[in-house]
Amino acid sequence: MLTNPTLNQMQALGLTGMAAAWRELTEQSGTNELSRDEWLGLMLDREVTLRADKRIRNRLASAKLRFAQACIEDIDFAAARGLDRRNTMALAQGQWLTAHEGLIITGHTGTGKSWLACAFGRQAARLGHSVLYVRVPRMFEDLALARLDGSFPRLIGTHPRWAAL
Repeated sequence: MLTNPTLNQMQALGLTGMAAAWRELTEQSGTNELSRDEWLGLMLDREVTLRADKRIRNRLASAKLRFAQACIEDIDFAAARGLDRRNTMALAQGQWLTAHEGLIITGHTGTGKSWLACAFGRQAARLGHSVLYVRVPRMFEDLALARLDGSFPRLIGTHPRWAAL
């Protein structure tokens, strides 16, 4: 139970990161030498980091990535897939997303296209973009069903909300 009114206020305002930092700083020895500005800076850093992590977690959860653990750093360029490291890393920077350009991944069966798409999706979420993973056949099926049941305009209206689809 919180007994400190400052902690109560932080919790009431939803500043859980700052409250956790406050608790840690008060429990650690040697933090008495820190100035008020340093204390506040440490608490604000914790809150900002906590919120950024939460945004990324929420983006990744709503992305519904098939391979949730796929990430750009784990790409094996040694395999005979024809991936160019320089081009892949340039795409990982996300300029194609901010320029509203498309990225189409093609290749033979079993070469890791879905995994690569999930890795780019994860990177896009890290960069602050909204992502949805859906395979093309499923998307076309959903669009056809929506057209039949009259929900097509609503479904089409949801797609612009994602920067990477």
